[in-house]
Amino acid sequence: MIIINPIDYLIKKGFRKTSDPATYSSGKWGLRNYTVNGYNYDSYCGGYHRAWDFAKKDGAAIPSIADGGIVTAGTSEHSNFGKQAVVAYPKLDIQVIYGHLKRLDVKIGDVVNQGDTVGTQGATNYNNVFMASHLHIQFQKLGYIPDERTFVCTGIDVLNIDVNKKAAPAPTTNNDAMIIDVSHHQPSKSINYKELSKYVDHVIIRTMDADMEDREYKNHHKHFKAQGVPTAAYAFFRAQNDTHVKNES
Repeated sequence: MIIINPIDYLIKKGFRKTSDPATYSSGKWGLRNYTVNGYNYDSYCGGYHRAWDFAKKDGAAIPSIADGGIVTAGTSEHSNFGKQAVVAYPKLDIQVIYGHLKRLDVKIGDVVNQGDTVGTQGATNYNNVFMASHLHIQFQKLGYIPDERTFVCTGIDVLNIDVNKKAAPAPTTNNDAMIIDVSHHQPSKSINYKELSKYVDHVIIRTMDADMEDREYKNHHKHFKAQGVPTAAYAFFRAQNDTHVKNES
């Protein structure tokens, strides 16, 4: 049986590789420091770009790289990589960020199989800086990543991962629990609560900033509880001075 890694799979689907973390001039995997007119696109991650870039054509359909993908938290119309889809592939033990999408075609809780469209090639991004249309694809070990910078900057090499790997037989007993972190930034309409609830045991709902508390915070609790999934919550906020801390508290 021929092993096909995610990079070769995308090339077979007609995508052209335009950035490879193994070939940067630094000689260090992922250390790119891509700078144009004084703007370093990689500054947030200390010069690192631990991901691949591909291009086909603007608006091209972006395929799921494998079967059994579960669209998970981090999928959003407004994120660090613009419109992005985050898909967990349990059988491969990885999660994948599909970034800078022109259109997002999935929502949290959807299940995607190899070749299914997760979105289309674009150039959306957090800072609205100019960039050519492309797919940013980033691979991470499967699991919860607790903070934004680590999520954005973490990436692994996947050249030894076979996208056609078959899932192992389910164990007769399983004491593992799946817990997901849902943000108030994710609107209710973007989440398939019924489907997602089949895979999770507990949901932690994050709220940020006092003026945003009711944006989607209460809706997430209501919808998950309606599916019989227990919920918890935590608060997160940014502050520049003591006054901000007092106001948010």
